[in-house]
Amino acid sequence: MMGKARKISEKRPQRLRGGYPLSPGRGTRVRKALFEVQQKKLSLRDASKQYGFSFGFLQRRLSGEVEVDKRKGPRPVFNKEEEVAMATWLREMAERGMGLKPQEFLDFVQGVVRKEGKPNNFKDGRPGHDWYYAFMARNAEVVEPRKETPLEMCRAKVNKTKLDTWFVNFRQFLSNHDLLDKPKRIWNADETGFSMGSVPGRVIGPLKSNGHKVPHVSGGHSKQRHTVMFCGNASGDIIPPYFVYPEPKPKGYNPMTGGIDGSKVSYTKKGWMDTATFKTFLSHFDEHAGTDRPVVLLVDGVSSHVDLSVFQDARGRGIELYRLVANATHLMQPLDKGVFGPLKTRWHQVVRKHTRENPGCPIGKQTFAEKLKEAFLLFYKPLTVINSFRSSGIYPVDSTVISCQVVKPSLTFSTTEDIPLPEHNDEQADKTTEVTNPAMDALDTLKSVLDTPTKDRYQCRIDEGWDISGLSPCFDAYRKLHFKVKSVSTASPIPMCETPGLDL
Repeated sequence: MMGKARKISEKRPQRLRGGYPLSPGRGTRVRKALFEVQQKKLSLRDASKQYGFSFGFLQRRLSGEVEVDKRKGPRPVFNKEEEVAMATWLREMAERGMGLKPQEFLDFVQGVVRKEGKPNNFKDGRPGHDWYYAFMARNAEVVEPRKETPLEMCRAKVNKTKLDTWFVNFRQFLSNHDLLDKPKRIWNADETGFSMGSVPGRVIGPLKSNGHKVPHVSGGHSKQRHTVMFCGNASGDIIPPYFVYPEPKPKGYNPMTGGIDGSKVSYTKKGWMDTATFKTFLSHFDEHAGTDRPVVLLVDGVSSHVDLSVFQDARGRGIELYRLVANATHLMQPLDKGVFGPLKTRWHQVVRKHTRENPGCPIGKQTFAEKLKEAFLLFYKPLTVINSFRSSGIYPVDSTVISCQVVKPSLTFSTTEDIPLPEHNDEQADKTTEVTNPAMDALDTLKSVLDTPTKDRYQCRIDEGWDISGLSPCFDAYRKLHFKVKSVSTASPIPMCETPGLDL
């Protein structure tokens, strides 16, 4: 019997021999196997084959001789609660826009091991990548490796309170103009640039063994771009685009030939929208936005859009300009959220097709409008535009579509001085707001990963007035959070998101 069990064990991969818990589902599989045996649905031998454990491994756990979760090898450096606390901290840091790379996390663990004197078999107290991969597997339900998304600091500082205040005011504005139930009169306009070359993608090519990369023919100078202003409403309509080309104006051809009917073009020194051009665009918008007035036109805060004369001219046409929150267009501008992405995907397909069919003849001013029409017809679906307004919370007006998790990076820059108190209206007066102290939550989380002697030692240092810094980074963080909690406890409560996270 023991010989057969040994053969079964040898058939399993080396990384799973001995019951080493490299998989987060190992404990579940063990319990399922034992349950099947106890319910007499499987014999012990069949369960060992089906679930990939040796006969003796399951027999010892079935008899109670060995605990179900026991494994061979040295005692773990961190217990389960400490690892979950570290995984939670990693997740919170990433959600705040301060995610750690594997090397930085291992440096952090090394510092904790050294300063707290935890018994370990790491080289120089620093765990290796094997421990890192095992840690990620054990905590796969909390964290996972993710690719970073670039986010400018000005956008990272946008907080939930500012957004909620904007949505409250916007709803009131629509109500005052009797537009809450009129999606055809709620518009968003934004400009975007189109590159004359396609982006590199995956193509079918030769084997990697030849040692060469597959060349990419861009079909024109990749830095050449043309600006186009698009405008759509919450009912899914999009008016003909407005082109902005760099000077000079061509004389031998009409650049709008073959383009979308009704399209207009202006020429500026650098090919960008300026105040005079935006005024001309307002005339174009007034021509295609219907006859019902007033209408709301949501724009960003670019200087060319907020000139006083622009507002006066727009109001005279029955167009109410309404600015989005500065640096928050990636969250609440419908065209950015759901239109430009799929449109440019189709655009790059058109560019690649043109390059294959017309080698050596790149897209320029003369053919850009025609090719953009081809991409637009492939992309345009009214439902896509409607969903972009819904996903940004513009129509129906709903601030909850922008969750606290999305704007959590703002907590990294928040202080007790720069977080404004929320404005309450009559509709929100009956709702209770959960108020939390982020410093206290961070201190509690840090305490959860420290052992009792260490916490007692830290508290003793604080009581004795220990003011030496630099010897222990962990104690420096503990001391800073301790005094921050003490100073904030007498101040007014600070509104935060439901999950404040860590502020280490």
